[in-house]
Amino acid sequence: MSRILAFGNNATGVLIPAGTHDLSDNPIRKPSTTAHLTDAGRILWHTWTCTVISGGLHDCTSPSCSTNSTDSSRLQFWGTVPARLTESCQSHTPLKFFGHDDIEGFLSQDGHLHDLEGAISSETWADVAMDGLGRVYTADLVAIHQFDNISSAISGRHESVITHPALMGPIHLFALESRCFVATDAHLFELEENRLRLIEETEGFAFEVIPGRRNRLGIITNAGDAYVLDTRDKGLTPLEIDDDVRLLGLGSDFEVVVTQSKVLSRGCSE
Repeated sequence: MSRILAFGNNATGVLIPAGTHDLSDNPIRKPSTTAHLTDAGRILWHTWTCTVISGGLHDCTSPSCSTNSTDSSRLQFWGTVPARLTESCQSHTPLKFFGHDDIEGFLSQDGHLHDLEGAISSETWADVAMDGLGRVYTADLVAIHQFDNISSAISGRHESVITHPALMGPIHLFALESRCFVATDAHLFELEENRLRLIEETEGFAFEVIPGRRNRLGIITNAGDAYVLDTRDKGLTPLEIDDDVRLLGLGSDFEVVVTQSKVLSRGCSE
């Protein structure tokens, strides 16, 4: 079960513009769609411009939803989606989308990278991510590969290959504005100048990574504890919550935490 609280798209313009804190001129309205994922559902992409899920939703009130669908290959889009992307997704099933504010391509279930122009990589990968500077990171089972841009990733022109003795098993990539994090089942690293720096606070327990905005990262442990690594921080800071954390969402300057009985927020956007 995913532990991320995903902030969806602003296609209807109901959210406050960036830098505006006066609710009187542009109030946040009640959401028109309230739903939760079925067991087969996954959030594949979420930004202020576009949201994509696979699988179905329970109790979805939007006409675009397939209520109670359990088809894990069915994609549903909200917001601004390039037409070429939906066309590509009809012939290749996406495992993960990548980009920053907007989708730039996807990793298909057969491991190949696809861009919006229809180009397909000859190499196959286990995971992919792109940061806000356009750099692309891919992972196989033993190493991280860094590319200058999506064109280089598609053509296989590697800038660098990063290895570490602890890179074993599934490798998961999380790229933010200018930072890239690497998670395995037992370790969390930050990629810095072509080397992996171990984030020691995660040692010894299972966790899920929660990517945020403005180079912020969060984690939730299986015990229900939550931590945040802020924009310029090197280590994790615990969130003092007197309850098990079920969901965590990170904005550029705020956090939203969902426990068994409460929804808590902290930051200037509250």
